[in-house]
Amino acid sequence: MGINININELNLPNEIIHLLSSVKDKDIAVAVSGGIDSSVTALLFKLAGANVRAVMMKHINNNIDIKIAKRVTDYLDIPLDVIDLRSEFKKDVIDYFIEEYEQGRTPNPCVVCNMKIKFGFLLNKALRGSDYFSTGHYVIKEKQNDRWVIKRAIDKNKDQSYALSMLTQDQIANCIFPLGYMKKNKTKELAKKFKLPVRYDSESMDLCFTKNRRGFLRGRIGERGGVIISKNEKVLGYHNGIQYFAIGQRKGIGLTSEEAYYVIDINANENKIIVGNKNELFTDKFFVSSMNWVSIDKPKPRTPIDADVMVRNKMKPLPCTIHPNSNKNSSIIVIMKKPIWAVAPGQLAVFYKDDLVLGGGWIV
Repeated sequence: MGINININELNLPNEIIHLLSSVKDKDIAVAVSGGIDSSVTALLFKLAGANVRAVMMKHINNNIDIKIAKRVTDYLDIPLDVIDLRSEFKKDVIDYFIEEYEQGRTPNPCVVCNMKIKFGFLLNKALRGSDYFSTGHYVIKEKQNDRWVIKRAIDKNKDQSYALSMLTQDQIANCIFPLGYMKKNKTKELAKKFKLPVRYDSESMDLCFTKNRRGFLRGRIGERGGVIISKNEKVLGYHNGIQYFAIGQRKGIGLTSEEAYYVIDINANENKIIVGNKNELFTDKFFVSSMNWVSIDKPKPRTPIDADVMVRNKMKPLPCTIHPNSNKNSSIIVIMKKPIWAVAPGQLAVFYKDDLVLGGGWIV
């Protein structure tokens, strides 16, 4: 890339200017995908005078994405290292995805992929010969009281702190997230200004390994018919497999009725789907296990903590109180200030104090 421009001329937020000024001559591995966010991340470090190389994981048959990424890295004049992680991805993400549905839970494969693949295998390989690992995630990393913490991004519509809340101190330590201080429209502006040959019309997909969730599950699990019942165990209909249902689901249940039914529970042991009305999905108490305390330097709280919680990505955080739990099956008890809707076992609960991520764990 034969472009010589001072980063101070780009009208960037002061936090990004400060971050970029600190990485001159540093070796940085940027995880790329061919999309705008990771490509602009690589561009910024290139303009800052860092020694940039790109890494990309081959985790599925993503040859088209690899070609686009190669086009971008050639344009930026940085090397691209494609790392084959298909077997790791199958074992840790796809197999987990299938097993969770078989158990009547709602999986969160993107969070698990971040934990084990992107910031696990890929990060470890990328840091061999690099000082830092960077991605195009919209999240802020800071140091507080000798501990790395994660905060919500400036652009709340793009904030990805929920998806990164299960990262450990070791994983966060060598990461840099420049886009956390930037609005998405500024990222697009930079991509167009420098004519990056990226995909301009696409965002991250719900599932990267299939566009047909139902067909994918049918091919991996098969079908086992069962009953759809009301809360008082009245049979209302029949289903072809519990894997096709999730807590809070309304469409695709397969019941013909004037009443709007929602999935309120899934009984995997008895192969039953329990449905009810929307109000039956509200709860003021739930349990969370396997907590990862990002910003708290202790195994778990000994006294209640007031916080806000998200039980699915992109929702508005809602106020709650976190209580310690002596039950070994659950790390904490969450008591809501006001009832919360559609808390689904298998999904991630992430806790915040203002924009600071306190930690995350799995809903049980």
